[in-house]
Amino acid sequence: MAASGNNTEPNSRQRQHTLRKWQNKFVEGTDFDNWGQPVEADGCYQSLTGVLAEELQARSLQFSESDEVILRKILYAVEKRHQFLQSGDTTTDALDVTEMKAIAEAFNNWTEGAPLPQVGRITLPKSPIEAGLKARLQSKIAENNDGDDDDDEDGEAFPFGEVGGSSLVPKPVLAPGKTLLTIWIEKIGLKDATHHINPFFAVSVKDTFGTDFATAQTTPLATGRSDLYLNFKQEVFLDIAVEDIPDDCAIFFELRHYKQKKNKMSTRCFSFLEKDEIKEGQSNLEL
Repeated sequence: MAASGNNTEPNSRQRQHTLRKWQNKFVEGTDFDNWGQPVEADGCYQSLTGVLAEELQARSLQFSESDEVILRKILYAVEKRHQFLQSGDTTTDALDVTEMKAIAEAFNNWTEGAPLPQVGRITLPKSPIEAGLKARLQSKIAENNDGDDDDDEDGEAFPFGEVGGSSLVPKPVLAPGKTLLTIWIEKIGLKDATHHINPFFAVSVKDTFGTDFATAQTTPLATGRSDLYLNFKQEVFLDIAVEDIPDDCAIFFELRHYKQKKNKMSTRCFSFLEKDEIKEGQSNLEL
């Protein structure tokens, strides 16, 4: 796996400076780790996780695609080590201190322009589920206290079909040779469909760390109910070409609704479609 050696871009000096700061923080964490100071090590790892995830989402430094793959792998390794230091669970696939030190050395060489070799077990999982994104969404649902014991009755105060903050993007014009992905949301089946006020879908494209790779969108409210279904009949355009969606990304569909007694929007459930599952025609996604 080779990193881009092109340093001719206007902000290449800033990227180099930033990479050096990240690499120093990585080394600081592995030093604490090696000295048997897990609290201090974890503090460094958490700090590094935050800045890496923020940059991968903001893309302010305009790293190349190959550089972003390397940074995501480093982020994945740091998150796994952080999880181990928090839980002490030796049955996980967390990297040990020796592997983390080897990655730190490779990270240093990479910042100097050398290719980053395959070190330790820095292999991104095929599915976003394995990286914990599903757990994060489930945690959000749990925090919202959503589920079968929903405390709202039929949504008489908020009529279906009313425009409720839809943020759909217009049909984009892509570069020649790029494939536009259009999604048609027909309906969702729920045993308590009649209990949801102002239901709508949030649609996003995220990688294993929750980084958005396309504009996050929300649909208009459901158009109505039939039996155990909420009907949407809504077309959604993604402003990223199919070819540009990274392999470790998935398209997420979150069903949200208004909880009247708590006066807030809540995530009821979600589903996702991985890149290799994208196809023409109808798909039924499990919640």
